[in-house]
Amino acid sequence: MPQSPLSNQEIRHYTNLWCREHGIHSRDLETHPQMDDVVLLINFREVFWPHMDSRERGIWAAYWGRTYTQKYPMKKSYFNQLEIITKSAEFRQHKQAQRVETIKAMRARANNKETMSS
Repeated sequence: MPQSPLSNQEIRHYTNLWCREHGIHSRDLETHPQMDDVVLLINFREVFWPHMDSRERGIWAAYWGRTYTQKYPMKKSYFNQLEIITKSAEFRQHKQAQRVETIKAMRARANNKETMSS
């Protein structure tokens, strides 16, 4: 078996940092009955949180409370709702990119008019 470049103490340290950063207890990594769902929710939050509105964040928080705190498995309807939130977030990202491009085009036109009039 290849030797890890990190010692066991370093691995434990970085694992504890990751857990603290994501609001979970390190002991739950091994003992939580719904850890796969918890990790899915953590990853979902990291990717989509900046693009979610307050209602969607509230939905995520409710799923987090039920899955992590109360230790219930995620229901099929939760996954369906997360899919809808994903599509909404992607749509918002697309609209934001369009707005940025529109502003850049307007600035370019304004700069062209200034240089032509000078």
